[in-house]
Amino acid sequence: MLYAALLEKLTEPICLDKSHRDFLNQVFGIKSIDEIQQFLCNDSQDIMTFYDWLFFPDMAFQKKIESILSGRNISISAQSDLINRLVKKNIQTKVQLDSKIYQMIPIGIMIIEPFVRRLNLNCCLPDNFIEFQFPDNQLKNCVLVYLRNASIEWTESRCRFICKVIQSFLNDQEALIEILPRILIFCGQYQDQFHLELTKRKRQLSQNLERFKNHQALQEKHSFELLMSSGVRSVHVDVYQSEAEISMIDSVLFKVYDENDMLSLPLPHHSMF
Repeated sequence: MLYAALLEKLTEPICLDKSHRDFLNQVFGIKSIDEIQQFLCNDSQDIMTFYDWLFFPDMAFQKKIESILSGRNISISAQSDLINRLVKKNIQTKVQLDSKIYQMIPIGIMIIEPFVRRLNLNCCLPDNFIEFQFPDNQLKNCVLVYLRNASIEWTESRCRFICKVIQSFLNDQEALIEILPRILIFCGQYQDQFHLELTKRKRQLSQNLERFKNHQALQEKHSFELLMSSGVRSVHVDVYQSEAEISMIDSVLFKVYDENDMLSLPLPHHSMF
C-alpha cells in the first residue's frame, strides 16, 4: 500500500498554478510558456531547486501516508528499497503549462529520494502516541504527522507532557491543531519542568513586549538623536510572533494546568524621560 500511494502521488499530473508561476518568476525570472518549457528541459541545479519545491509532500498526502502507517515506522533499509523500486520503475508525470500545452518530465532519483525521506518513514513514535485513543482517524492522522515531523528525542517526560496537551485539547480540535506545532518546538527545548518553563517563557515574552511598547512611546515623544545620545537602545521585537506564542502558552496553562492569567503581575517600568 505504501509503494502504491507513493507511485500514485509521484505520477499525479501537475497543473502549474499562480503560485508555481510566481515562484519561477521571482526566483529565476521566468515568465513565458516558452521560457518555462526550456527551463523544464535542462538539467541545471536551478531546475532541481524548482522540483525540490514542486514535489514537496503536502499535509494531505502526509495524512494519507499516516493512515497507512498508523504511527508505525519502516526501517532505513526498507526505505532505501522503496526508493530503489520507484527509481527502477522509470516513472514520469505530466506538467500542464496551460489549457493546451503540457510537458512530460521524468521522475528520477533526484526527485524521488528527497520526496520519500521528507516523509520521515523511519521515525519511530513512542507507543504512548500510537495507542492514544483519538475520537476519529482524521484527527489521529493529523496529530501523528506533526509528531512524526517533530525533531524531538522522545523521553518519558516529554511523552507524558505532549499526551497531556493532546488529551486536554480533544474537545477543541481546531485549537489543538493550531497550537501543536508550536508546543512541539517548545517541548524539544526542555527535558522536563514544562509548567515552570512555560511560565518563565511567558514572562520573558511579556517583558520584551513591554520594553518594545515603552520604546515606541519614547520614539513618538523624542528624536532618534536624543534617544541615541541618552543611551537608549533600539528594541526589536516580532510583536505578532510574540503575541501568538503568549496566546499558545495561555491556552496550555489554562487547558492543561487549569491556570488562568497567572502572570498578570505588573512589569517593571523604567524611563529615562
